[in-house]
Amino acid sequence: MKSVLSKCTMEPLYKRILPSLGCLLLMGLWTVGGTAQAALGYLMTDDGQFVRNGYGECWHTSQWLPKLAVSECEGAPPEPEIMRIVSLTLDRKAFFDFDRSVIKPEARTKLDALAAELGEAARIGKVYIVGHADRIGSEAYNDALSMHRATAVRDYLLDNDLLPGETTILEARGERDPVEACEGIHGPAAIRCLAPNRRVEITVHLQRAPTAP
Repeated sequence: MKSVLSKCTMEPLYKRILPSLGCLLLMGLWTVGGTAQAALGYLMTDDGQFVRNGYGECWHTSQWLPKLAVSECEGAPPEPEIMRIVSLTLDRKAFFDFDRSVIKPEARTKLDALAAELGEAARIGKVYIVGHADRIGSEAYNDALSMHRATAVRDYLLDNDLLPGETTILEARGERDPVEACEGIHGPAAIRCLAPNRRVEITVHLQRAPTAP
């Protein structure tokens, strides 16, 4: 390697114009050690390290494209700007029956209306779907039940192509965030009183559409 580097640095300038890039690559490899190979648009060593120049910048190969950029070399991309947040709660007539996670027809109507409201004017970012339960039953059981409810809503949205699934986040809150306490009420009356707690909350972040380069 030393003799190759000497050749790169000692030859007359006019002989080094064309092969200069190759010499620089070899010099870059000498600084990190190992033999480089092209992978995902970057020059890398055998032990998986990015080859960098004297400024600490990663070497790109001829196959490099912006979509291949990695944060370790190019920095993390900026978060898209949030234009608007749309929220929907499946409650009142659309809430779930006691101990059930089946979506009612009223809930389907509200979900369809949500999708129509979002339309195609904006880019849909993250979608948060949070399931809830009433206080009847154990905490662990209600956590699982609330997750089933959130999953049922997500599946309905995906199966009907109403929202994208790659940025959908599910959360189970169980009985921890009640909207009705119904203190001192028990039996069938409590089931009726606690009905608003058997709900799912949906929050959709609408992002500004990316501008063309």
